[in-house]
Amino acid sequence: FVDSRRVLHNQRSFPDYGGEITVRIRQVSPPAIAFVSPDAPDTIVMDPDLSSSFQVMYVFSHEYFHTIQLLSTNNVSYGQFSNDDFWFYEGSADWATDEVYDSLGGYHAPTGARFRTALNARGHNLGQYETVVFWKWLEINHPNTLKSMIESMFLLTHDENSSDIRLENDFRASYSSVLEMVQPDIDFIDFFDSALYQKDFDQ
Repeated sequence: FVDSRRVLHNQRSFPDYGGEITVRIRQVSPPAIAFVSPDAPDTIVMDPDLSSSFQVMYVFSHEYFHTIQLLSTNNVSYGQFSNDDFWFYEGSADWATDEVYDSLGGYHAPTGARFRTALNARGHNLGQYETVVFWKWLEINHPNTLKSMIESMFLLTHDENSSDIRLENDFRASYSSVLEMVQPDIDFIDFFDSALYQKDFDQ
């Protein structure tokens, strides 16, 4: 928890919309080993059978970024995480893990097949965790894009009331569209060239 907050909030300046985070330890239905539910975006549920301290650190930092993602959106947009935004949801969480524990590695390195499928193709079996390579490339070449996406999503999905408190609105937004808004000129050809041929960004 301390490592995740230090790196993601203090060093990378991601906004802290949630405050206190609750961690619950209980059996999780396989194949999952942990999750954050949209119904409780400030709660991380982890399986007690995680096999090593490394796995606990890796899984926690991944799930912690899910709390940042979920707390920045609204109820009507949650469904996008299973559709248009699944590639963002899992891949960027793996990026966060690598930021927090860079020396440990362990993120889902992409295979060649990942580059033969559109990054935002729908479906839970399309290597969505492996889109981490895109987010790593993006943050090297366009620093703080993920932070800008989180902040922009929050502004789109929340309105300020008379007490200067932001409350969820009913605007349906997706992180895929927010990426286009924040970085309209991204050249995906540059990304594929860097990832497949030049290999000139952080591993």
